[in-house]
Amino acid sequence: MGPVIKDPVAWFLTAVLLIVLLALPLQSRADYLITHGQTTIRTGCYWIQQSKVYLCEGGEPLALSGVSSIEAGTMTPLDNDMHRDTLRRFFGNLAWILDREEEIVESDKALADGLREVEALLQQPGKKKELKALKKRLLGDIETLRQSVVGLERSWKAIRIPQRSLVQVSEIKSLQFLTWLQSLEEWEIFLETDDPTFREYAMEHGRQTAQFRELLALRSPALYGDAIYGDSLHNSESE
Repeated sequence: MGPVIKDPVAWFLTAVLLIVLLALPLQSRADYLITHGQTTIRTGCYWIQQSKVYLCEGGEPLALSGVSSIEAGTMTPLDNDMHRDTLRRFFGNLAWILDREEEIVESDKALADGLREVEALLQQPGKKKELKALKKRLLGDIETLRQSVVGLERSWKAIRIPQRSLVQVSEIKSLQFLTWLQSLEEWEIFLETDDPTFREYAMEHGRQTAQFRELLALRSPALYGDAIYGDSLHNSESE
């Protein structure tokens, strides 16, 4: 059993660069009134990245948690077309991330097969040498997989979110990455200690990771339709 991704460091350096370059133009452009605390700010465009709202005019980003509303002014047909194009490119970047994720998931499945072998060997006292060698190999596979997941997470965080209603996508992905990395850490501890408690923790976090992945797959078509064809271009986006 070997990981699908042979050189995760080089692969993800390329991935991060590509995603950053793709993300640079992703921002909502028109005329917006952003209410932050007791202050209302007018801006020609904005984008959201890692729980911060950035204005195209520059300055310190705003904490998204402190923004109560983002209201679009009158948008021309050209403004609408440009904004929809920005949204399509955002979903294109998301699709790119999900494609790369599928490759890593295959490595995760291969790791699961190896971990089942460990559980079988633990029941055979005469297999200590084979068990030691298998654990060593799987610990290396876990580290390779962790680097791949961390690299993908960095690529995701580099994407600019062009509309507040799409922050839900970011929240789901953040939870997915969190539980995925927790699962890998707990599998590592299980291999080092043979403590079945950490095996149960790892399996539960693995299930949660799969659930978040499925939730995003279910929500993405609706979010795409609402963003591209809905009335959100003209309505206020409030908490």
